[in-house]
Amino acid sequence: MNKKVEVDDLGVSKPKVGQKIYTPSRCSISNGSSDVAGGKATISSVEKSMSGGKMVWFVNVIEVPNGFNWSQFLMDDQEKLKKLYGNQVAHPAPDVDTPWLEDGDWYGDSKGNSGIYHGKPVW
Repeated sequence: MNKKVEVDDLGVSKPKVGQKIYTPSRCSISNGSSDVAGGKATISSVEKSMSGGKMVWFVNVIEVPNGFNWSQFLMDDQEKLKKLYGNQVAHPAPDVDTPWLEDGDWYGDSKGNSGIYHGKPVW
């Protein structure tokens, strides 16, 4: 009996749990504790979700938190990411989150105002 291949709105076949893929590095200016280093990863779950008005595949991986849009971005980048990361395994790479502005910090704005900030931390 032939098994029907499940595809999304773009005609992309559903990736398989357990499949080895490559993920990119992700860095956040305002939430450094969620930074990750790219590399090899193993798909832990697959779900269809809306992106750009289309139902497409998103994957989660064992090695790092948060998912990736497989159909529209990650799938097409696999060869490039493989060359970039080789045998490196994807992993969390957090840095310390600190407030944007703390008591005693120097500040300046686009209106020419500047000085020393006094007050509660601004996140």
